[in-house]
Amino acid sequence: PARFVKKLKDVCFPLSKNLRLECTFTGAPKMFVTWYKDGKQVYASYRYNTKVIGNTCVLECLHKCNEDTPGRYSCEVTNSYGSDICYAQVTTVTGV
Repeated sequence: PARFVKKLKDVCFPLSKNLRLECTFTGAPKMFVTWYKDGKQVYASYRYNTKVIGNTCVLECLHKCNEDTPGRYSCEVTNSYGSDICYAQVTTVTGV
């Protein structure tokens, strides 16, 4: 079954930086990876880049953190044998 071996962790990110979250999974192919923010699916767009490198899932914000960045992010991996999900609470801080 699909499962995480390195899960997301809560993080406080400076407003002057670009957010990057990553986690590592294991399981039989074919794996499907889905990212969420506050329960809504995140798609690759002008704002976010999502990618899978080997067994690592990556979510990158393509712009510096702002008032829309904080929230509960989650990553879900699924294959034909099962699924797993992990979460991170992201907060922002100014002046760092």
